Amino acid sequence: MSTVNLVVEPASQEGIHAPTRDGFPRPAVGWYITFCLFAATVLSYIDRGVISLVIPQLKAEFGLSDTAISLIQGLAFSGFLAITAIPAGHLADRFNRRNIIIAGISLWSVMTACCGLATNVPELFGARAGVGIGEALLIPASYSILADCFRPERRGRAMGILIAAASLGGALSSFLGGAVLKVFAGQTSTVLPLVGSIEVWRVVFLSFGVMGLAIALLMLTFREPARQGLSAAPRPPGAPAPRFFKYARTHLRLFASLYLAVSFNILIAASMTAWVMVALIRRFGVSAGDAGMLIGAAKLGAHVLGAFLGGIIGDLWVERRFAYGRLGIWLIAMPMVIISGLILFASTTTTLFIAGFAMLGVFTAFMTSVAYPMIYDVVPAEFRGQSVGYCAFMTNIIGTGLGTTVVALVTDYVFRDEHQLNRSMGSVTVAFGLLALLLVLSLRGSYERLRQERMAINGKAK
Repeated sequence: MSTVNLVVEPASQEGIHAPTRDGFPRPAVGWYITFCLFAATVLSYIDRGVISLVIPQLKAEFGLSDTAISLIQGLAFSGFLAITAIPAGHLADRFNRRNIIIAGISLWSVMTACCGLATNVPELFGARAGVGIGEALLIPASYSILADCFRPERRGRAMGILIAAASLGGALSSFLGGAVLKVFAGQTSTVLPLVGSIEVWRVVFLSFGVMGLAIALLMLTFREPARQGLSAAPRPPGAPAPRFFKYARTHLRLFASLYLAVSFNILIAASMTAWVMVALIRRFGVSAGDAGMLIGAAKLGAHVLGAFLGGIIGDLWVERRFAYGRLGIWLIAMPMVIISGLILFASTTTTLFIAGFAMLGVFTAFMTSVAYPMIYDVVPAEFRGQSVGYCAFMTNIIGTGLGTTVVALVTDYVFRDEHQLNRSMGSVTVAFGLLALLLVLSLRGSYERLRQERMAINGKAK
């Protein structure tokens, strides 16, 4: 009996938080942490996407053009997210990641509410910038945590769930926002307790901004998992932390091409999300409330499905040792994105347009779900937060920031007709889809060599 007690006692001290023999958390703990991060990610995409629902009201309130509103919708958010992403990645590699996430949730929730309180363009721009800064703290920390919850050949599923959360958040922002607009259909303002008369578009921002408090408290219910796969050699006291940029510089062409390909995929997804509702209203005459709910349903089905499938298939791709690992999935999915763009361009009915949008959503989410696991397959564990931070920097400057504006520029200066927005969206999808495909084809050999090298190093470490 004494022997049994000696075996049981250490686990009982830790309870359910006791790790398994390989150092990773118990599966139940890992999946609970995934659920918490899922909820935080859903909230972040609700708060970042809600502005697309009230573009007509913002244009009327502040007298903005399509290009001007795209800068507030995209660059104000993505530019500051990008600037913050790199230091956020360094923080995630050195400090408590759970607490970093709590700080980020609190900040972006307050700033979302402030969007609804803005009285001029600088205030609206500043509030959107604050949303971006807060959300930058979530991305490197959450993916780094998940990498320490699951073994490499299993982590794609969990990370795919976070991408599904992003898609679900975008869908819910459209669906719930559309529902709010339908409730107040025909009204420009309403009366709220303690607030008084307030415009309906402000109510949308305020409603979503207050959701963050409960999610921030949810983050307190789990412990940060122990970091896995770090170098066995301890760093001398006072020595500088290892830098991802120094490592990436030795593989500069590979990482530059990889990050650009990921950015172009995000550009396509972000530009479609930003303008799909406006296209439905302008080109096909759908009401704002119906458009929001229609887009929400399309995202909920197509985007979430693509994200889940990407995580599962990506793990199977690695387990069965297919060539190029998760990168090989892009060689199949990106041509389907290009075809989706052609459908958007040629759409003459609401049904065809939504079908093209849904098809595009499946395959962009499919590729996004394997993007961070794909990066983790070729970087040392010490650089997980930084590698995602640098990627987030590029995807938000090039992807989210440029994506929302490039469609507006094509509409304003190429087609010169706001009712041809679907053709602008299709043109952008095809052009950047081709660029991303060429980049993936050019880097696949060097990526595979580095991936095999990292697998050999990790095998020896075990």
